[in-house]
Amino acid sequence: VASEAISAGDNVYTASNGQVQDQPASAGVYYHVGQALTAAAGNGSVFEAIPMTPRKVVVMEGFTGTPATDLSSLASAFEAAPDKIIMIPSE
Repeated sequence: VASEAISAGDNVYTASNGQVQDQPASAGVYYHVGQALTAAAGNGSVFEAIPMTPRKVVVMEGFTGTPATDLSSLASAFEAAPDKIIMIPSE
C-alpha cells in the first residue's frame, strides 16, 4: 500500500504505518524493499511491486559547507552500516 503517488519502475522504500514510498525526501533511516510494477495514484493506493531483500538506506540532509561538520555527519551515517546513502541537495 502506497503512502504517496508512485510511478511504475520506481524503487520503493519503507514509510510510516506499514506503507511504502518512492525515494525518501527527508532525513532518516529507511529500507529499500522493492520496485513498483504498476503505478500508485496516492496515499492508500494498492499497487504491484517486485519485492526484494530489504537494504538499509540512510538519507542525509545536504552538506553544510563546513568540512568538519560534514565529515562528522558522513562518518555517523557510515557507522549506521547502510547499504546505501542518499544526500538531499542543499537549497
